[in-house]
Amino acid sequence: MKKKLFCVALCVVVTMGLMVGCGSSSEKSSTAKDFYTIGYNNFGKGAYPLDLNQKETKYAVEAVGSKLKTANDNFTVDNVISDVKNLISSKVDGVVVWTAADTLYGSLDDLMKESKMPFALGDKYPKSEKTIKKLQDNKYFAGAVSTDDVLTGKNIAKAAYKDGHRTALIVAAAVGDTNHDARVKGFTQEFTKLGGKVLGTVHCADPSEAVQKSGDLLAAHKNADCLYGSGGDYSNGALKAMSSAGISMPVYGTDIDPNVIKGIKNGKIKAANGAAGTYCASFAAMLLINYLDGHPIKDKDGKAPATKGLQTIMVTKANVKNYEKYWINGEIFSKKEFQNLLYRNNKDVSWKDYQDMIDNYNYKTRMEAVAEK
Repeated sequence: MKKKLFCVALCVVVTMGLMVGCGSSSEKSSTAKDFYTIGYNNFGKGAYPLDLNQKETKYAVEAVGSKLKTANDNFTVDNVISDVKNLISSKVDGVVVWTAADTLYGSLDDLMKESKMPFALGDKYPKSEKTIKKLQDNKYFAGAVSTDDVLTGKNIAKAAYKDGHRTALIVAAAVGDTNHDARVKGFTQEFTKLGGKVLGTVHCADPSEAVQKSGDLLAAHKNADCLYGSGGDYSNGALKAMSSAGISMPVYGTDIDPNVIKGIKNGKIKAANGAAGTYCASFAAMLLINYLDGHPIKDKDGKAPATKGLQTIMVTKANVKNYEKYWINGEIFSKKEFQNLLYRNNKDVSWKDYQDMIDNYNYKTRMEAVAEK
């Protein structure tokens, strides 16, 4: 009898030991499945760059066999947290969040802890590293992927200065938009550092103000060498204002929509950089799905990874046709590339694989990848 009891006890101990050894490394691994519903908030449907972000995130999520469920914030910062709450209530498995303002991170952090909802950040990125570290302490945080918009602004400023321009005007989004604020900062810093001068900057409460605000700025500085639009709406608004005023001035911009492409083709827009924020949420979604699968990707310090390393593509008349063909009308990343970022398909995947794809993203490497297809 004692021998039988001993055997039973031994079996229990061994079984428990095996269970501990196979334990998951994420909260959701006990419900890991092949198919997930990923929530995503679009800050404003109808705005081309935001809709493009959603389109590419949907492509990436569906490429790995899951589904994207979206909410429309209607261009209202106060709607972001409530829309994320609604997504959680709709029983999504995780959320890729587009945080419209830096003030939202505290509320978002608290919400995800309380709801026990896994999440990742795509495109928008906290201004403070303290905020990132706080998010990394949240066990439901899967990671953040963004672009360095200060560098984005600097790069387009270099292009304008290299083309011989020494004075510039800036038409930008409302103060408080972290992406646009950073672009304006980068452009101003770099253009001034190189020896140029920014004669004036206007901020638009929303894109509908771009034409009027551009017109006022142009009237005050008719002899400026060039103009920088911090987003496609602002580049296009400036062009309309110039047309009405009978002014011709080279335009440089960030964010590339069909109207910007048209402007580059006809020479009115000399250069524009973009196509970085477009893919941030795609990579963030892959981090989130790995988390949900019970195989979270970690950085070298064992934390959920966070990067601003995805950089923009510079588009000019020389490469605009390829950009339109492969980035706008096609898919510049293959489904297989996203599939290989998941542990379920690639047992060797690590943060280095993400970094390699992100850090090596540029026009040349993507065109080489297209040639190999």
